[in-house]
Amino acid sequence: MASLFGNARFIGCDVRVIGRRVRTDNPTLRFRKRFTLEKLPKKALARIAGLGCFALYINGKRVSDEVLAPAFTDYTKTVLFCEYNVTKLLRAGENLISVEVASGYFNQSEKDTWSFYAAPWRDFQKLLFALLCDGEILVESDESFRVNRVVGEDGVRRFVGPCYYSVMRVGERYDARQEDGWLDADFNDGAWCHASLVSHPGGALKKQTLPPMRICERLKPVRSFASKNGRVYDFGKGISGVCEISMKAKRGTKMTIRYGEVLDGNELDSSHIGCYQDIENFSEDTYIFKGGQKETHHASFVYHGFQFVEVLGAAPQDDEITALFIRTDLKPLDDFYTSDKHIQWFAEAASTSLLANFHGFSEDCPHREKNGWTGDASLSAAHACLRFDMRKAYKKYLLDIIDSQLKTGQISCVCPTAGWGYNWAAGPSWDSALFFIPEAIYRAYGDDSAYRLIRPYAKKYFSYIDTYVNDGIICVGLKDWKPPITLRGEDDVASNPFSDTCFYIEMLRLFGEALLRFGDKDANIYLQKSKNYRRALRKKYIDGDKADNDSPSALAMALFFGIVEETDAQRMADRLAEKLAAVRYTAPCGILGMKALFGSLAKYGHADVLYKMLTTEEYPSFGHWYSLGATTLWEDFEGKESRLHHMYASPMDFVLPYIGGIRNDGVGFDTVTFAPFLYSDDCASRYAVKTRFGKISIDWEYKNGIFKARIEKPAAVTATLSVLGTDISIETEQASVEIKS
Repeated sequence: MASLFGNARFIGCDVRVIGRRVRTDNPTLRFRKRFTLEKLPKKALARIAGLGCFALYINGKRVSDEVLAPAFTDYTKTVLFCEYNVTKLLRAGENLISVEVASGYFNQSEKDTWSFYAAPWRDFQKLLFALLCDGEILVESDESFRVNRVVGEDGVRRFVGPCYYSVMRVGERYDARQEDGWLDADFNDGAWCHASLVSHPGGALKKQTLPPMRICERLKPVRSFASKNGRVYDFGKGISGVCEISMKAKRGTKMTIRYGEVLDGNELDSSHIGCYQDIENFSEDTYIFKGGQKETHHASFVYHGFQFVEVLGAAPQDDEITALFIRTDLKPLDDFYTSDKHIQWFAEAASTSLLANFHGFSEDCPHREKNGWTGDASLSAAHACLRFDMRKAYKKYLLDIIDSQLKTGQISCVCPTAGWGYNWAAGPSWDSALFFIPEAIYRAYGDDSAYRLIRPYAKKYFSYIDTYVNDGIICVGLKDWKPPITLRGEDDVASNPFSDTCFYIEMLRLFGEALLRFGDKDANIYLQKSKNYRRALRKKYIDGDKADNDSPSALAMALFFGIVEETDAQRMADRLAEKLAAVRYTAPCGILGMKALFGSLAKYGHADVLYKMLTTEEYPSFGHWYSLGATTLWEDFEGKESRLHHMYASPMDFVLPYIGGIRNDGVGFDTVTFAPFLYSDDCASRYAVKTRFGKISIDWEYKNGIFKARIEKPAAVTATLSVLGTDISIETEQASVEIKS
């Protein structure tokens, strides 16, 4: 800390969190510090860790459009700080630093299922700050900072300020009548107490390098209508964020904004997302007007998951309310379009669901839990890396997993964690994130650094998980998760030992191959274990073209993880296709089986089956969601739980290479095959992806028995077009092709 922040100390106020008590008040802390510059520096940097999250101002101006920084971590292991160039915000003479710090994930003050309210790091908000001018530290956080605590006539210290409650998993409450102009240089903070020196949370200080969270999109309501107690606004699709209002109202008018994703008639129903929080006012923001003029406001230190909001106490016009899509600002890499409405919908819904569930870490949902479930991240990693630049974001999440690792080698299924998630869902299927994410990064970008990052921790993990192996078979954690309720029998999906061992075999293989690339002497240990466990699995669970309990889930996993030999594999794929036809291409499994299905069946000549699975509207299916008006992917096929989950997004592993038409056959797109699946007599797609070599694209159509395509690829990329039984080597950087069937 000395080299980064000089003698700066964490500062806060006199309030402490003792005994993990639930608090009904959780205001933001506001810090102020005046300082003088005799001359302007050539370069000035501000370094800051405001826990849980902060807004930094210099001379009344916000230093960045970044929000909700720093990203959530296990603060006893890692504390991220942000660094900003603030040279242009300084002036000769007196300057003012102002920082507002909210609880974020650091001070979860309401009781929750996962015990974040009892986290070992939990304390009241605190700040670490340093201002460097031309390399020298000029200002550092200490007791000279003022904080918004005042002593009343009764001798009791109280908070002052408009934001009197801010809890990440609940909402924010703001009384504009208490605004005091604290950002102004001439504001008198003499009544404010001096800051207190407080304890360091314990984690290593690291500079935040992943993309920042921002307001990435603004949406106006597509409709609004009266509810029993207020007015409901529909923003057209599910997102994560908050609502901004810009309107007039009488002084003292209290407006409550309730967030949700389900309507019961004209009423907002959020009962299914508030079930894990012990509080009545879950997913609500409150604003009290000061009156007299138009007021523009949105909650600053929380986010919700929603498509609809109900506003109580005042009714803004449609042009007076805006939904702000807040998320990690992941850089898009692809452009995808296809003429089939169901698949185009699925691609858009999968993208929105992924984006709405990344806020400095990969989440399951942005409302009910806001938890970093490893299984969800593992299932989405492959297609996420093709659609967005995930390198820095995923490496940060891998560090969250590493921070969760116990001395035994065990990792949590929820990362970051306050201690929950080790002895329920954790097991190979969910733990696979530690390996599937580095593999996705390697395959998409040709970047091996994520594997290098996890190497010592992965070895420790394997030493732990091997203790569960019995005769080459492992069973710990969850099996295929969330199949349709019609498939909840013991043999409706792959058995737990079969699915766990399949995942474990693949994890060993991937890690062994990575070590082989590094020249690590341990590589063959993991590769040999993978082969040994594969033999054990085949001996116990494979019988010709049958696997495990012969469920579609089990057959798909046997194919996807290469458990069966080539001849048996083709027969197994054919039988699987017949089974899917027998259920009219409705969903035959849960999230693990779906990953395996869409990652394997097209390789055996059954792309048509996967296409039908994506386009049927019969329950249970993705098309059924579409028929019900879904704008994002759901957690379950019945729509009873979260409607903003990405764990069922793995069909994109099929959509991009087969419907889009570009298969990444090598590493980082050094070798590609343009092989679009012609799904009807009149169809078309456009798919472009930015790679390390440059843009690769295909714009194709098939009509009246004629296939036409315009292809673009960098000179360094080896490419082949394979369609209608014809294989053509693409030698030039641009090509136009026409083939008659």
